[in-house]
Amino acid sequence: MYHRPGMWSEPHRPRRIGRYLLHGPIASGGMAAVHLGRLVGDAGFARTVAIKRLHPQLAEEPEIAESLLDEARIVARIQHPNVVATLDLILAEGEAFL
Repeated sequence: MYHRPGMWSEPHRPRRIGRYLLHGPIASGGMAAVHLGRLVGDAGFARTVAIKRLHPQLAEEPEIAESLLDEARIVARIQHPNVVATLDLILAEGEAFL
């Protein structure tokens, strides 16, 4: 995982994905980027979350996209203090978000 110079300071307009607002990237690795996100609910409810998104060029490859879906299914069953919880899986606009 690496951090690009300026990752935190680049202006970025949030993108709505279901109940979430996808903000700019926090970090990026070989297959995916992690974005700052907000879960937005009723009556002013909001929660800061991390949202994983496959790199666009990899999302077009069915085997790689399916591996992200498999990851979501597996990790959602794990509850451990050292493992980040997967709260949701969103399929939108031809992309998968965790």
